Amino acid sequence: MRNGTAEVIWIDEDLNDDPFGFKDIEREVELPVEFVEDPLTLACVSYRAWMKNKHLRWLDITTITTDQILVEDRVLAEKIRKHYSAQYLMQRLSGRKLTAYQNKAATFLAGRHRLLRSELGMVYRMPYFYAEDMVVDEVMRTTQHIDDELMGMHKSHLTITPIKETLRSRKSGEFFQFWFKTEANEAAVIEVRSDNSLINLFKGLFKLPELKIVTNGRVSRYGTLKNRHNYWKLSQFCLDL
Repeated sequence: MRNGTAEVIWIDEDLNDDPFGFKDIEREVELPVEFVEDPLTLACVSYRAWMKNKHLRWLDITTITTDQILVEDRVLAEKIRKHYSAQYLMQRLSGRKLTAYQNKAATFLAGRHRLLRSELGMVYRMPYFYAEDMVVDEVMRTTQHIDDELMGMHKSHLTITPIKETLRSRKSGEFFQFWFKTEANEAAVIEVRSDNSLINLFKGLFKLPELKIVTNGRVSRYGTLKNRHNYWKLSQFCLDL
């Protein structure tokens, strides 16, 4: 370090499954960020603010004060910590290797990793990931598994009933996931980019009691081999009038 300026180094990490795109980036050597509160709790404050006002996205968690934290923020942070800590533990016990991102997240959740500013994105998105996981888990619990024999692409006429909507936030972009069930009580999802000019029109369609559509649907897999649940991923659909 010269005159208080950090030297620049090249970070080359194997983060192929990292949703934040930290692979092969140039960044300065950093000191850990100092927090007056648990960073995950602060991220939950930021998430709550966005849920109440969509213009308040990504509040700077380094400036959030203790008096801005509600009990519900601490409760959500604890749920997130338990959920992903258990998930990563089960993944290890089953012999499946954690990615570099998952290792870092697991270490942070266990309180053994002090965050750098360039790593804050990992914490910011945890409440979003958790909300998405809870919706998808509920959909899978309440719908029927689709036989593996149907794996692949199919053109189908379907009558679908809305169940849940959630946001899928990734480095490649943000998508609204609209979850439905078919007449056979099978899960089906349509993903629409959040910046799609027709997103409000589709949100209006999602409020209808049911939709009759013609679609190219692919049967996809969710979960691990032991707990796999197949569902429809719908694309190129049109209303069946």
